[in-house]
Amino acid sequence: INNCKFTLCEARNGGAIYVQYAGTKSIFVGTIKNTIFSYCSAKTDGGAAYIKITQPKLHSFSFEGCTFESNEAGDQGGAIYAPVRDQFTVEKCKFLDNYAQKEGSSIFLQIGWNAKDDKGNTVTLNENTFTFTPTKDSSNVYAETTTSQNDYMNANLNIGGCTFSTKTQSNVQAFKHLLVVEQMKFESITFTKCNCVRQEEKTFSIPSQHTIENVKFGCTSIDSCTSLPDIPA
Repeated sequence: INNCKFTLCEARNGGAIYVQYAGTKSIFVGTIKNTIFSYCSAKTDGGAAYIKITQPKLHSFSFEGCTFESNEAGDQGGAIYAPVRDQFTVEKCKFLDNYAQKEGSSIFLQIGWNAKDDKGNTVTLNENTFTFTPTKDSSNVYAETTTSQNDYMNANLNIGGCTFSTKTQSNVQAFKHLLVVEQMKFESITFTKCNCVRQEEKTFSIPSQHTIENVKFGCTSIDSCTSLPDIPA
């Protein structure tokens, strides 16, 4: 899909787009480029898009250069809801004032799988702008591992060159620009290049065994962000 516009779309899941890739007999590759999603809504998850991938190292999906504005979800993922396991990328997209009743006003991600020998399940967020109007205890970008009693550590989250801000000056407390939750443990959480966060450090929450680096808090412009050297993607 390229250079399209979806406006005022409605569905139970994925207001405008619903994609599910599964099975091993075929390889599916999906890409949406330079497309606008505005004022779409989902009764449950994924105000604009619901993307599900259940096989690693096989199927992939990406959004590139898209705009998501004023989309809404009744549960999770105001713009995008993505239980994607592996090979999912969002790059150079703009998220403006999307809303979820629960987690992930811009994006809700579920990464990895309950599979013992599977490693390197990866989601990448690169050079995106995430702007939202926070409510108490809300999250802008939310990421979690899949639910399991085991701990196989195969989920990897890469974030680089992104900007996080609120739409207006806000007195709302206890919101998160980035909220990362472990059910199984993450294999890695990597900030691949400098990320610009308009508010203070308490708006980022990741599991304690991982390090927040390559993030500038109180940042007014991504151009003022300086990356640490030699951070692998």
